Amino acid sequence: MKGLNVYNVKDFGAVGDGKTLDTQAFSQAITYASQTQGTVFVPNGVWLIGTIYLKSNIRFVMDENAVLKGSDKKEHYERYPQDENNAYLKRENGPYGTMPFCSLVCVDQAENVEITGGKIVFNDLAFNDKHPLNPIILDEEYIQGIQYIRQPSYYYHPKQHRPMAVYISRSENIVIKNVALEKCPVYSVWCLNSEKLIFEQVRIKNSKYQWNGDGLHFSACRHVHIADCNIDASDDCIAIDSNYGGQSYDFNVKNCLFKTTIHAIRLYTGLDLSMDESCNGDYERYSVSNIKISDCKVVEGAGILLICSFDGNIRDVQIENLECKQSYEGTAISMSAKAGTISGIQIKNCKFDCNGVGYYCAEKNGRIASVQLEKCQFSVTPKTKFWGDDFPDGLATHMFSMPYAMVCKNVEDLTLNEVYVHWNDAIFTNTYSEEYANKVKEAWGEQRLGEIEPKYIQTLQLTNSDMRCF
Repeated sequence: MKGLNVYNVKDFGAVGDGKTLDTQAFSQAITYASQTQGTVFVPNGVWLIGTIYLKSNIRFVMDENAVLKGSDKKEHYERYPQDENNAYLKRENGPYGTMPFCSLVCVDQAENVEITGGKIVFNDLAFNDKHPLNPIILDEEYIQGIQYIRQPSYYYHPKQHRPMAVYISRSENIVIKNVALEKCPVYSVWCLNSEKLIFEQVRIKNSKYQWNGDGLHFSACRHVHIADCNIDASDDCIAIDSNYGGQSYDFNVKNCLFKTTIHAIRLYTGLDLSMDESCNGDYERYSVSNIKISDCKVVEGAGILLICSFDGNIRDVQIENLECKQSYEGTAISMSAKAGTISGIQIKNCKFDCNGVGYYCAEKNGRIASVQLEKCQFSVTPKTKFWGDDFPDGLATHMFSMPYAMVCKNVEDLTLNEVYVHWNDAIFTNTYSEEYANKVKEAWGEQRLGEIEPKYIQTLQLTNSDMRCF
């Protein structure tokens, strides 16, 4: 690429051999481009870099076969400053190990930035250790969380702070098009307190063993357009939350392909079910609303749609024309409300090939006030999972072990219009190790290891709920 205000990174000393660290040359090209509203051009090659900061009013253009290779060394990444609005950064020693505190490409307090073309890749095992998967029951009410990726035989556990590929914070008018991201050590893209974001033809492929291997993650963001993306993640393909001290709203997701070992789409407020409320009842201040998802396809996952109001409201969500295949243990749809209201949820013209219909539960200060399913089909093949036939009291936060049936607890208004459930022959396999099986028998008895006859599986379980069927 040549022309006025085009800055080729090679002209600033970048080598592109995949071995020489080119961070400084990239940073210099970015500085010059920002002064002239110009373009940083990355030609074909493998460019080894650490953290780079994209500034306002530039285009960052990678040639078709250009590869940004994230360094394996922690010292090549710059740590984010502490931020009181970022609820995640306060949980450095939380249950998820080392959360992401650095990134390869950083867009902070910038506007009018476009990233196009090329590929961003990492050696994810440089930041994670590979462990055999050996889940254990801690007590009768809680199963070690790693069980939800029980399907793979290994999982990656963080061994140092893991860089994400792209970090966008407090920014506006950011466009990412035709970019591939592979083997990210943690979140592929994380956007916080930003607005007017466009993601088109973004391709993400992370290891299925990865912990926190989200695709596109948004915290307190507004006016977001996502189209024609292909996301193969090991956690949430798309996650939308309010965990940056504000609201997330006005999202339009269409014509995307999702593949994951956990959840395809996750909408939530609050960090986790186990945490106490922090917004003192001001649930609208930390809300997620006006979400439209249409014409998408899920080809693998433990759950299709997860909606959790643990500390704020979730409302006005429209899901339409989804074609979904749920291959891992889980359930198609889950809605849990602990502190805040889930309302105005419309799911229409969707087909679910699944092993669990849905779970809708409100407890404590939560409400599920208005949910509508219209012209939806559920083809259910029960598979071995810990809570396939029933479920304990209280809320669930993830979808890996939920019941086969449609379970409704404390739901104020649920409308089913032309909703069909077809039960296929059950597939029960001994997926537990001998050690794990013995722990199950000790805690719960022989029944958990035996096959559950399909005749005992209920289609609908209602507890203190109002349902209307047409």
